[in-house]
Amino acid sequence: MDKLKFITSHLATVAWNIMFGYGLLSIIYGYWTSYTCSSWIVLDTLVKFLGFTLTIFSVILTCSSIYIRDKNNKPSLLSKYVSAPAVISLMLGIAIEAVTVGRYPHEAVVAGASLIGLSGALHQMIPRLHEKGHSYFQGP
Repeated sequence: MDKLKFITSHLATVAWNIMFGYGLLSIIYGYWTSYTCSSWIVLDTLVKFLGFTLTIFSVILTCSSIYIRDKNNKPSLLSKYVSAPAVISLMLGIAIEAVTVGRYPHEAVVAGASLIGLSGALHQMIPRLHEKGHSYFQGP
């Protein structure tokens, strides 16, 4: 394994652990506040900030991962030159807009960004129809 792949795999592992841990704690806090009908302003602000920041970061990280894939799982040219740059630009635009306006975007924007990131990750797992021996309806 070359040095770049070694570093990126460790950074991705650290990022995954942080995002997973935050997501789990956020769910627990959300249920806690729903059932007790009480919330803490400081934690609410922190949850919104971290949720927004980690969502945008994770989508950018997911899209950027197509540029460092191994040779056995190459991305399509459309993904590499159109889809990934467009999504990365969109996420950076959302982040820049939030910083310049000084407030977080609506929850639907954050939810939409997370769905884009999840769809990109799922798309990477699907075998491509144009690859020899792969089909959606048959085994490899």
